[in-house]
Amino acid sequence: MEKLSKALERLDLEHPFRRPTSSRDPVSTPRYTYLPLEKPDQIRILKLHATKKRIECSLEQTNVSDGGYQALSYVWGKPEKPFRAFVLSDNGKEFGYISLTENLQSALCDLRDANEVKSKVFWIDQICIDQEGEEKNGQVRMMGDIYRHATRVITYIGPAALDKKEERRGIALLNRLYAHFAPNYEPIFRSNSLAMLWPHIPSLPVLTLPEDLQDKFSYDEVEYVFRGWRWLLHVAYGEWAQRLWIVQEQCLNREVVMLHGTNLLSWDAVATLPLMFGLELLPRPYVELFERKTLSDSGCTLQEIDESVYRIWHTRRLQRKIRRPNAVNSLLTNMSVHQSLQCWDLRDRIFAMLAISEDADELGIVPDYSKPSDLVFLQASVRVLETADGLELLVFALRWTRNRAQSEKAPSACKAHPRTSTIKHPPRFHVNFSVLVLKGRVLDRIALTTSAIFTPRVVVDITTIQKNSNFMMNWRAVLLYLGITKRNMASLCHVIIGTRHWAPIDREGFSAKESAVFAFWSLCRCWVQENNSHEFPIGPEVDSMLKQCDNFLQELAKALGLAEGGSGTDIFDAARPLSEEEFTACDNLIPYALLQGRSFCATEQGRVCNVMHEPEKGDLVAVFEGGDRLFILRPVGDRFRLVGEAYVDGWMNGEASEGLDPDEVDYDIELV
Repeated sequence: MEKLSKALERLDLEHPFRRPTSSRDPVSTPRYTYLPLEKPDQIRILKLHATKKRIECSLEQTNVSDGGYQALSYVWGKPEKPFRAFVLSDNGKEFGYISLTENLQSALCDLRDANEVKSKVFWIDQICIDQEGEEKNGQVRMMGDIYRHATRVITYIGPAALDKKEERRGIALLNRLYAHFAPNYEPIFRSNSLAMLWPHIPSLPVLTLPEDLQDKFSYDEVEYVFRGWRWLLHVAYGEWAQRLWIVQEQCLNREVVMLHGTNLLSWDAVATLPLMFGLELLPRPYVELFERKTLSDSGCTLQEIDESVYRIWHTRRLQRKIRRPNAVNSLLTNMSVHQSLQCWDLRDRIFAMLAISEDADELGIVPDYSKPSDLVFLQASVRVLETADGLELLVFALRWTRNRAQSEKAPSACKAHPRTSTIKHPPRFHVNFSVLVLKGRVLDRIALTTSAIFTPRVVVDITTIQKNSNFMMNWRAVLLYLGITKRNMASLCHVIIGTRHWAPIDREGFSAKESAVFAFWSLCRCWVQENNSHEFPIGPEVDSMLKQCDNFLQELAKALGLAEGGSGTDIFDAARPLSEEEFTACDNLIPYALLQGRSFCATEQGRVCNVMHEPEKGDLVAVFEGGDRLFILRPVGDRFRLVGEAYVDGWMNGEASEGLDPDEVDYDIELV
């Protein structure tokens, strides 16, 4: 172990795959001057030469539909371009150089030296597009065709580990785990979402690591490196998985492979790693160690990467089933699913998604980098509202413009308005597109609201205790305002879930409302016991919160007639162990709970609601034609500002409009 520790000290724990940086190439040749493309449907392709001292290539023009090239998918990295590729003629005449980023220099060296990459003909945007000319707009419009017509896409995920043994260990572990968890992939695909799969993880065919890995498994940092886990995590959560353009590049070609150093890896084997880590089928402590050391400065969380990679993997698997690459989502859906991924240019939030969006032709959005980003987003928003069947854009805009931490999950789509999927009165704009006019009506007004609580995903500590206690105090405030009754407890349970598709576990002899009440009671019971089982100092402030939670549990017990003796006035024994039925009810509720950054409110009409973005007393609950959910509005003179969406128990399936003709009750509502 002493030798192992000394070897560990010599390793760069933070950057195990960093390629030694060479000095800038001394050159006497001029910068390469691009010849204009001869036809609108032409592209440039490069042939990489076998020279070792520097990167050399030749360029030629070809019709994009002719194919015959491999498209490179990679991360540009830092914008500086200290390296150079030299463009030569067929007879070796030097035409000039093209500046390269450090990441592309690394990729070109590995492509050149990779024995498994037989053909050295590639399309690479940084070289094949004149980055300083006017052709970029036209080439970006062709990106979909460029990746579709390539013989395959090579995704470069970085240089090999400096320690060759670690590289070999990592590749062996990757291939072994991919084969080991193979029975899980079809049920994971059918779930359509990692988040939706969480309650059903125990039903997956394979839940444990291979036996020998379990026997020797350790969370020690030495084991983290020398058994291949560090390599695995750097590959799974590298920059490739955080880059926005990667999405279309992976979805437009049937054959995609990964290149790590000079080693070709299975795309599916790498892409399923974030899925297995996200579902905690692979060791979570190593993920947390990696996150602290490597991903702390990233704009993405591990959970966001997990879901984004899942969507790419799911799309590719679906395409294999239907035997053709095909766009399966709208532009808004694609932007929403991958909103955490990184891009240098904000306009690429839209442009990078067009080639894989099924409504791209109808929207008619053309990439144009001469337009400022705010104009690109405004024009795209107008087109989406003009062409869409609903108001999905409003929900997306609310989630996009606020802190992502507030909106990891959203209520499921419902049928809040009788005209949800078809709009008789399309949205209108006036005052130079600064005012949006929608048909709808105000239903209610917020009478009481609670502060939003954020839910860090950590082991049980004082932060978790405070979080659980704050939620319970918010629920207590709502119930005290409306009355601690079974009806209000059932409503609160439903808005905690935020979906009409969830149902509490059936209890023999109990109604659906009584089962929802029991689920809410079980959650509070579970949290009180969890909070009171702490074994670390908590301080007087947190201790006071715990006592309030205990009192709240007693109030619920009295309302439910669960106190000792059944009189409703005795004290309930909070220390009594949870029954198996209570455990089951709590486990059925927790995975679906819509809590992150949400406020729980009571309305003037006595309804319970779950709202995003911290509403205020006096805000209005409104329904719009084309809206699949309810919205919160704040008066601004004669107009309104959109605060957020809301889940209001009893109104999510159009109950507020039963027996009413929208043409008679709806009116123009102007949003600013």
